[in-house]
Amino acid sequence: MKQEGFTFRPEYTHLSELQWLVPPGTSFGGLTATATKVEIEEIKKLLKMPPKHTRVIHLANDRPNIAFQVRQMKFAASSYKDLAFVIPKDVKADSPPLPFMVFTKSRSKRTRIGMGA
Repeated sequence: MKQEGFTFRPEYTHLSELQWLVPPGTSFGGLTATATKVEIEEIKKLLKMPPKHTRVIHLANDRPNIAFQVRQMKFAASSYKDLAFVIPKDVKADSPPLPFMVFTKSRSKRTRIGMGA
């Protein structure tokens, strides 16, 4: 796939090979939150998606139940102390915190955060 002129996840270019590993007529689904109409057409060609059997569904991305917060860090990034507000100290099993997401640059950091490190 291409993003901003650079190759994005080159292994994705091999996804079209999956059609040879599954029974004929098997449906595939793909999702993107950022691709333009031109990029979607490029993706369809790259993945050899037959126009006759390909459907593109566009949905609005307005999510009033989602809010973003950006906070200035007060502690060293490796301490993760600045994330303490996400799960209150008095949280109980019968009253879990609201769902949340933490974005990081690597999977290993997400794992450490999830493990409470």
